[in-house]
Amino acid sequence: MTTRALGLALAAVLSLTTLLPTFSAAGRDAALSPAPPLSRAVVKTGTTDWCGAVIEPGIGPMARMAASDLPPCTTGDCDLPATRDGTPRDPIAVRVLVHVMRESDGSGGVPASSVDSMLTQMNRDFAPHAIRVDKLATLFHNDGAFATLSTREQLAALRDAYAQSPSQNLNLFISAGTLPFDGVGTAPWDSLALTSRGGIWLNRSIVDGVHHSASHELGHCLGLYHTFHGIDEVESCANVCYEPASGANADVSGDLCSDTPSTPINFSCAAPGGSDCAGTPWGATPLHNIMGYGPALCVNEFTPQQERRMLCWAHAVLGSIIVSLAGVAPPVAGREERGLWTAGMGEPSGSARVWYALDLPGRATLALYDVRGRRMVTLVDREALAGRHELSWDGRDSAGARVSPGVYLLRLVTQGRAASGKLVLVR
Repeated sequence: MTTRALGLALAAVLSLTTLLPTFSAAGRDAALSPAPPLSRAVVKTGTTDWCGAVIEPGIGPMARMAASDLPPCTTGDCDLPATRDGTPRDPIAVRVLVHVMRESDGSGGVPASSVDSMLTQMNRDFAPHAIRVDKLATLFHNDGAFATLSTREQLAALRDAYAQSPSQNLNLFISAGTLPFDGVGTAPWDSLALTSRGGIWLNRSIVDGVHHSASHELGHCLGLYHTFHGIDEVESCANVCYEPASGANADVSGDLCSDTPSTPINFSCAAPGGSDCAGTPWGATPLHNIMGYGPALCVNEFTPQQERRMLCWAHAVLGSIIVSLAGVAPPVAGREERGLWTAGMGEPSGSARVWYALDLPGRATLALYDVRGRRMVTLVDREALAGRHELSWDGRDSAGARVSPGVYLLRLVTQGRAASGKLVLVR
């Protein structure tokens, strides 16, 4: 790793901490604004719709750039093929704060191990596409009012009560539910995307290391439509956004990606039967795409055009909840990362967890300084093997006193290289 790469990696670490909110268990007595009316469902099949994402173009757009110049079916410049394909493949990390809802007595919910397995699966899905998911913390809320959700209004109230710093991180909620879907993600062009009403909700039954539902919903948050958007989420065959089986105009209709062939909703690993409105049989449909409804055993991919859409929308709208990792190689599934990668604060104990990884073995020193340059505490000063390491800091200086809230500097020195950046401590 070069010195420049090391510095950028540390910058990514510190920006995670810099924008970190105070992870408190917000009480549900907080004033709640009335839930806004929600869009009608447009899926017109007789089957259960397991994703409740409201992703129709034109619903509360917050990023409709040069709207009068955009063609039909688009909500922003990232929907234009030239803009999408011209987006640099600069890696990013998405900051995620996980909320697990339990009964008032602490029963129910999901264990931390299930959350971690879900995040591991998400990173397997996104790692080949220059996107990493960084968990800031997993918070457990004992509140029977939200342990099981049955209405969208209840979901809105949950988000209003417990979402933390939605303009700085993506809130991912997990609870039991009897809603007519098992997950929902908020599109980046939605005016609610960076508010308490944005983020992701998942039914606890699909939180594990097997399902791809969390990746599916994050795909929506990063600007992806369902692969069947041009068939089952348009009003009729005459709709300008209808995507025929022939593939005509596939870049400007349907899900706006020509490398995801047109398909109806398909809950199986086999090709769908039947044909489109013109009588053209369905061809090689995207059976393995994460943005479809296929079962977990056959779902495993995003396409190159979907990748560029996600990166484009992330930089265009979601810059405050992502960390740019430009100049730092993204992690590869199944292989240990190298460099400084992530840091997180806000453990239930009030401590801070910091992860770092070295490309070469050697002595590593990581210290915290105040803005006047005084060393407050040395977090690491030892010989360290190459690879990933983790430490916990209790928020105290070298004398054992609690460090006051404020701006601090972290500095890493290893192998004759140094990197530093800001840390904002809040309580």
